[in-house]
Amino acid sequence: MSKVKQWLWNEAEKAVDELVSKVKSGESVSKVLDYAKTLNIDWSFAGFTADYDNEQECWSEIEDFLYSNMPNK
Repeated sequence: MSKVKQWLWNEAEKAVDELVSKVKSGESVSKVLDYAKTLNIDWSFAGFTADYDNEQECWSEIEDFLYSNMPNK
């Protein structure tokens, strides 16, 4: 894998880890999703639909993912 692709992959993984951490620490999914939208990440490297292909589908997938990582209370 090229160095650029590896860097994009690593950045996407770090962003996903950060989002999950925020949700697990009690932040609301909507707040975390708003934060995710400010990040300059190619979400396709994290397994989501690329936001440049279908923005709504990308954010819907990320939102579902965040809800699935909420702590059970």
